[in-house]
Amino acid sequence: MMKIISTILKGCKQFSLMSRLVAFAAALCIMGCSSTGDASATEKAKEDARSLNEALRGRGGTVPQDAFLKAVVDNDVQAVREMAKENPSVLSKGYRYSAGMPYAILTRAPMEIALSLHKPEMIATLLELEAPCDADEICAGIWCIQDGPPNTTADDRKKTLDILFQYKPGLLKDKDFCYDLMDRTINFPSPEVLEYLLNKGISAKLEKVDKINNTPPMTLLDIAYMVGSDECVKILRAHGAKKHPNFDSSVYPNPRESLIIVPPPGYTP
Repeated sequence: MMKIISTILKGCKQFSLMSRLVAFAAALCIMGCSSTGDASATEKAKEDARSLNEALRGRGGTVPQDAFLKAVVDNDVQAVREMAKENPSVLSKGYRYSAGMPYAILTRAPMEIALSLHKPEMIATLLELEAPCDADEICAGIWCIQDGPPNTTADDRKKTLDILFQYKPGLLKDKDFCYDLMDRTINFPSPEVLEYLLNKGISAKLEKVDKINNTPPMTLLDIAYMVGSDECVKILRAHGAKKHPNFDSSVYPNPRESLIIVPPPGYTP
């Protein structure tokens, strides 16, 4: 019996005090059941203890997901660090969070949530902890509208991007990521953030082939004309964008009227 108890406690020694206390309680339960002669209860207690030990080993701790999510949303950096240290898996889990929809359907990475809230300290903390977040989640977070503060400004997004590029400078060399980020920036549209990204070294001449629909490459200039942002068009042209193959193509619909866009007066390709 003492060997079983020792094994349980030994398996939990690397975890937090709370985890060890839970394991110790399980051990006491086994002792109590044995002393009363209840064999079935003893076996159940042993099984529960084994399950607990396996769970602790597999998860690296017992941090509740809702507590970690609350710490991220509340910008509680210290709590996030402590929870991630006890249970690293919380950094890679998906969380159902949406400020605009109380019952969120899709799960989101902690980093995406922090980016959508534009909390510099939390973003830096999660980046230091190497919280995973793919390129699409990063773009979705930065340009999330329903979850971000209602008064989010271009400066807020630029500060968020500053932190992101500080920790992940390689993103600026990822053409797919840069195209998607510029696409969302132009669609917003946010000329100020567009200028910022171009000054960071992202090319105004990026284009992307839609392999699924087998359409011609869509350039950033195409997107700017499609959303009707004269300011974005002007900025892109000032940074060398000229190629504009889809302007009067049948694959280039007007999202506002579901009609084909017609060139404005005086337009020259």
